[in-house]
Amino acid sequence: MSDTAPPKWKLFLTIIPSAYLASLVIVLIIGAFLPGWPLLVTDGIVTVFLAFMLTYVGLPLSTRLLRSWLYPQEKRST
Repeated sequence: MSDTAPPKWKLFLTIIPSAYLASLVIVLIIGAFLPGWPLLVTDGIVTVFLAFMLTYVGLPLSTRLLRSWLYPQEKRST
């Protein structure tokens, strides 16, 4: 991987699909299993699961799929 980080706008665009899909799934699951719970409790649960999903699933997958766009100067060694 390159020593230089991609521009922040590229990272921003990379995060959006992962965050959207993860939050959608989490909110649907939480809504199905915890209807009527207080907002602060459900929001806390959503936040914890969202952070977990983005850290371990969404962002690694997104950066792997978009590697050539995020790091165009990187030469692939095969």
